[in-house]
Amino acid sequence: MQLLTPHAFGELFGDADSAAVVGSASSILQLHNGPTIDACDLVVRFNLATTSKDLADRIGTRTDLLCVTVENLVHFAEHPAQLPAGVRCLLCFTSPDSVRRRGIVAPDRRDLPVPVFATFGPDPYRIQSRVGARSRPLTTGTYSLFTLTRALSLRKLFVTGFTMFGASGGSADKYFNDPQSNGGVYHDLDSEARVFSDVLCGFTGELEMTDEVAEVVAHGQPGSRLQRQSSSSLTVRGLKALSHRLLQASFRLRRAAEIRTRHI
Repeated sequence: MQLLTPHAFGELFGDADSAAVVGSASSILQLHNGPTIDACDLVVRFNLATTSKDLADRIGTRTDLLCVTVENLVHFAEHPAQLPAGVRCLLCFTSPDSVRRRGIVAPDRRDLPVPVFATFGPDPYRIQSRVGARSRPLTTGTYSLFTLTRALSLRKLFVTGFTMFGASGGSADKYFNDPQSNGGVYHDLDSEARVFSDVLCGFTGELEMTDEVAEVVAHGQPGSRLQRQSSSSLTVRGLKALSHRLLQASFRLRRAAEIRTRHI
């Protein structure tokens, strides 16, 4: 396996001025952003995301960079033919206990037809209280946005397909069949929405995002310059706000239960 250094990764995509970061939420199937996505210099997708000719008008056809977990890195090493056509690199986020806790063979012992940039998930808010309590790691999408906006000199960013697993903006489903999907179980999505929004607000270039992403930002950064006016009815907006509050309450209860369990 060819492992890239941070410098080599930056050089590989150093000529990219624009990037489309395409999340996996099924909401992207309701849009027709394929031409916008494929027009960007760099197209980023996640884990087992797929493309097909019949969905080209909705989600585009290209995948230049695939951001994966260690589990999915191992999957592609075992089934390299399943890698998206044209992918130039894999960006793999791991954690110190990924191999030990989940029994995964170290990624550098696997063989892949494309280079891999393997790194620990950057988590600048892990020790800060500004985004509230959090006991679990961020999603691959948030890690990737943070990394790409700092590792590359991007001038334009198009972001679509993120709902925080239905926390706001649309369905919790993915647009493709993912047998490894955890539906957000392994993440604190209420707090993560703030981190995700922080990352987008910190991007200094031209930023375009679809409505479901704007709703995530609206919840994570109330009053943000990125916030958009929703076209939904008052009833729909009220129901969305109620569902978001219920979700926040469920995460608080889960964290309280985890703390209590550790003290027993």
